[in-house]
Formats: sequence, structure tokens, C-alpha cells
Amino acid sequence: MRPLHLVGSVSLAGLLACGGGSHPKIIDVAIPPDSPPDAFMCAFGTGRDITTKNATNGVIDFSTPPALVLNSVAAQDGKAEFSVVLTFAAPDTDKGVLMAWHDAIGVFAATGAGTAGRFSKPPTAGTYPMDADATIGAGVDVVAGIVDNGDGTVSLQHLNQVYLLSNNPTAMFNLTRFTPAAVLNGTSQMDGAYSGATMTGHTLNPADGTDLTPSGNGCTVGIGMSAPLGWVKLGISWKVLVAAPIDPQPQPDMPDFSRMERVPVIPGALTFE
Repeated sequence: MRPLHLVGSVSLAGLLACGGGSHPKIIDVAIPPDSPPDAFMCAFGTGRDITTKNATNGVIDFSTPPALVLNSVAAQDGKAEFSVVLTFAAPDTDKGVLMAWHDAIGVFAATGAGTAGRFSKPPTAGTYPMDADATIGAGVDVVAGIVDNGDGTVSLQHLNQVYLLSNNPTAMFNLTRFTPAAVLNGTSQMDGAYSGATMTGHTLNPADGTDLTPSGNGCTVGIGMSAPLGWVKLGISWKVLVAAPIDPQPQPDMPDFSRMERVPVIPGALTFE
């Protein structure tokens, strides 16, 4: 998001008007407030709920041809992760939801009561508090400024807004199936849903991803407030992990979008309520 600037304003203390004689008169008038600012706008409106579009029984079927199978990759901590972006229908194709899952963190922590366990367990079906970005095992980010690569992937490297979870542990991740367990060169499938999530907007500098509004920009959006944002048959292929590059300027509680250059995408999968 570009720095805030205003349009439609006139920085004059008065207006020049012609009277009945030959001498001009200065007429003092009140300057109306600047409206609306063209740069600072909530990318999704505010207070709206994101739901699925053209889904069967309210869920996205990732096996619908062409079936989507995600390749696991290495996160910066060396653990496996996988992610997918769901975008909105035109004209909002540059906006969407990033869904991400990370091994041995949050919901998928290796030990502890109430956790789903590592990908290799396999994870236990159940309903779990959704994870915030700083400790993400299963979670979402709402993003604006997506660039379509034209090959079934998108880049998130130059986002202008991102909405982060602000009401965990109220927001829920319902894991209904994860089978079989993750093994090298094998493939798993996962069914699940997110519900009850409130997301708080942040304005980013598209050039370097710097959060320009660390305390939030006043915009909010919901995920799964009216009905869960659900999916079935999301495939994951388990590959040899290659070390991920290190973000030279990490930001607390903010994902490293600089390395998200080719994230698989399901276009036109979302809508607003």
C-alpha cells in the first residue's frame, strides 16, 4: 500500500470572485474535508466475511480436475511446510487467502495435549485453535497485491495489504482427515476447514514488504464467520527438503512473503458476504 495521500482538496483560504464592479472580492469559504483518500482503502471493505464460491456442499474439492497436489518445501527452520492461495473472482483477482501448514509447530507440534502431532504421525483429526503467524502450524493470511505468474502459481512478493489473525484461540481449524502419514516420496490428502477467524489489516510497502502499520490500519475481515471455509482432498507430495533462504529483515509476527514467489493457486475460489 502506498503512503496515504489525499485527493480532491484545494489548499486555498478563499476563492476569487468577480463582483458587480471592477474590483475583485475575496470570499471566505470553508474548505470541505478531503474525501475520499484514494490510497488508503480497505482492500476487502471492512467487516465482511470471506466464503467459498462455486463449491460443492460449501467446500472446495481440490481433486476436481486438474487435481491439485502441493509439493512440501522447507521453511526457514528446516521443517516441512506447504501452502496454497485461493483468489477471488474478477475484478478482485489480485486478492485472496493464503492457507499454510507447517510441521512440528502450533497445531502440528510434536508433543503436548491437544495437538495434532507431526505430519508423519499422521496428525489426529479434531478441532484446534487456529495458529497465529508467529507459531503457525495451521493458519491463514488474507492478502492483496497478488501477481499471477500465468502458470498456475502466484507471487506474494509485492503485497500492499495483509490481514493477520487477531482472535486466536477463538478461531478454529477443524482437521477432519489427514491420510496416509507423510513419508518421503509419498502423497497424503487432507480435509479440513477454518471458521470464526477475525483478521486485522496491515498496510505494506510493496517494494520491500515493510509493515507500515504495525498496530493495524483499521481494516478487518472475517473468515468462516457465517459458514466454515472448508476443503477436501488437498494432496501433498513429500519431497526432499531444500534449505529455504533466510529473510535478511524478518518482521515479528509477519510472514516472510519475500520468498513466496511461486505459490500454487486456485483462481476464483472465493467470494464475500
